[in-house]
Amino acid sequence: MKKSKIIGVAGLAAIAGGGYAAYKTMTKVKVLKATYDQVIAFNGSEKKYETFEGDSYAAIFAGVEIDLSQAKMVGDSASLRIYAEFAGVEIIVPTDWNVKVDGIADKAGVSNQVDYRPDDTTSKRLTIDYNIKYAGLEIKRVDQEDSIEIEIEDEPSFGDPDIDEVEVPTQS
Repeated sequence: MKKSKIIGVAGLAAIAGGGYAAYKTMTKVKVLKATYDQVIAFNGSEKKYETFEGDSYAAIFAGVEIDLSQAKMVGDSASLRIYAEFAGVEIIVPTDWNVKVDGIADKAGVSNQVDYRPDDTTSKRLTIDYNIKYAGLEIKRVDQEDSIEIEIEDEPSFGDPDIDEVEVPTQS
């Protein structure tokens, strides 16, 4: 009898804890909706722009791909604000844009594969400002997309090259 009460109390505590975590997350989502144009929670999102004049994204427990590769920028400059918590964000930018990246990464990773050219005054300028926690942010140009080079040997070597087959004993 005592053991079943302990299990029951532990189960109720787990349910209450899960409910509290969901409540806190949804409260945070409401606050973020007041600050950011796009809020993605517990989901994935892909956005491909034809024209771009600026935007802002918040992602919680989510994956977001922002594809600006074919976008035409309205005006000479635009900004993109990113907030991510326990999320992954990928941003693909055109080759002819000058991209300035700045932000805060708290226990998070940023892979910025674009070079900012401060002396370039003729290119369109995109400013990416980020605040990420326990998240990943990747920024790359369209020509860098899926350009990871992996060297693979012609034939893998697994021991003696003269042995074609290996007998595996079976258990009886």
